[in-house]
Amino acid sequence: MKKRTASILVGGFVIGSLVIAILFGVYLIQSDFWVEKATFVLNFEHSVSGLKEGAPVQFQGVRVGRVTETNVVTDTDHMKVHMPVYIQIDPRRIEWRGSEGDVEDLFQTLLDRGLRARIQVLSYITGQRMIELGLMPNTPQKLARRDLEYPEIPTVPSRMQDITSAM
Repeated sequence: MKKRTASILVGGFVIGSLVIAILFGVYLIQSDFWVEKATFVLNFEHSVSGLKEGAPVQFQGVRVGRVTETNVVTDTDHMKVHMPVYIQIDPRRIEWRGSEGDVEDLFQTLLDRGLRARIQVLSYITGQRMIELGLMPNTPQKLARRDLEYPEIPTVPSRMQDITSAM
């Protein structure tokens, strides 16, 4: 009797382990683990307060990526400070019709047509911020060209910064 109980327990353990392994495999296939994301850099010359790693990156209101890193770089020779913000874009989140190539090349087409990045408020209660990408063709394409490892998306001041600078 004990031998039968032991074999039932072993069989249950093996079946349970197989189910867990299959579920884990399905999770890995559906996760972002296998997707090669495109990394870009945004250079801000104003405060990025409230912008955290993992904050959403939206393009025209659709989440297409996330913030991966924020830094502060000081230039003591010129007495300037800038904040490079690194973002990753998931290429599966944008459908490119009529164009082929890698994500960086396709984004270069958008840059030529006025793609800009700005910091937007995600929550007024918590003070969290996010990155909003949008087409703003009437704004200058001011590139800092400080980080040549990743393509740069030009930045524009947020709407709140526009209001405060006008005062």
